[in-house]
Amino acid sequence: MNKNLFLKLGLLLLSLSLVACGQKNNSVGKDDSSKSSINKSVSSTESSEKESVKTPLPSAENPVESKQKDQNTQQNATKNELLIVAGYNTVPGVCEYYLQDVNRTPKIEPSIITKSSSSYKVKTENNIYIDFILKVHNLNDKTKMAEDTITAKIKTNSNDYKCFSIAESANGHNLEKDTSIKPLETREIHYVAEVPKTEATGEITLTLTINGKDFSNKFNFEGMMP
Repeated sequence: MNKNLFLKLGLLLLSLSLVACGQKNNSVGKDDSSKSSINKSVSSTESSEKESVKTPLPSAENPVESKQKDQNTQQNATKNELLIVAGYNTVPGVCEYYLQDVNRTPKIEPSIITKSSSSYKVKTENNIYIDFILKVHNLNDKTKMAEDTITAKIKTNSNDYKCFSIAESANGHNLEKDTSIKPLETREIHYVAEVPKTEATGEITLTLTINGKDFSNKFNFEGMMP
């Protein structure tokens, strides 16, 4: 009788011990699952924070606007100023100039022609001179060569031609090459380009370069062929 009682008590204690162990294991499993869930949440939060602190890409509009501004600045810096036809035009400290006349002619002559007057004829058959006559007043305090004061070129039919200069003598009777202009002196200077007659038609652009700066204007020679 006592043996059966002890046996039953032993089985009861063993059952209680197994139940207690199972509950403990379940609790541990729940804790591990909770920890895993927390770790995932933390990892997701860290990833989100890392993404939020990434440096934003620069706007595509800014470089384009900056480039356009640079291009506009360059275009404004290189754009020629207008050569004013009427009246004197002043380049401070360098000269005043006045565009007096424009001709197409096979021969350059002074404004006052005498028996002894010099002249320049075209060197090549079927060529013609385009002659721009300027009155140039030297504002420099030193004597300057005409070509050191103003250089000129023309453009016709997309072709450029450099002009040479010939000055009229003080009395207007002759033409002089390599002429100097004294301080505060005014001389009439011919800026001349020799071109084929086929090039001396339609619209022609004259560009004067004075003190490193360009001054341009367009002329139409239709109907002016001698």
